[in-house]
Amino acid sequence: MIDDIRRLFVEVYRLDISPEEVVEDEPLFGLKSRFGLDSMDTLRFISELHERYGLDIGSTNTDSFRTIALICETLEADRAARSPARGGEKA
Repeated sequence: MIDDIRRLFVEVYRLDISPEEVVEDEPLFGLKSRFGLDSMDTLRFISELHERYGLDIGSTNTDSFRTIALICETLEADRAARSPARGGEKA
């Protein structure tokens, strides 16, 4: 999933780098980001994640999108929360 998120990030912002150059724990947005992206860009990326992965953005905290690693954790948690109970158990 990390590679998919890296590709999406580079694609959405039309960055002139390869996806592999985006380090999974580096800041993507804000003052510490080397990409020059701000909070509005964060919202744009969250919207893209919603479109592509069905991310539930109703209770989304933008801090969960600071790095590629955090984005992957957030998506995995979202998928787990939306998946039906396993082993025939009722949720």
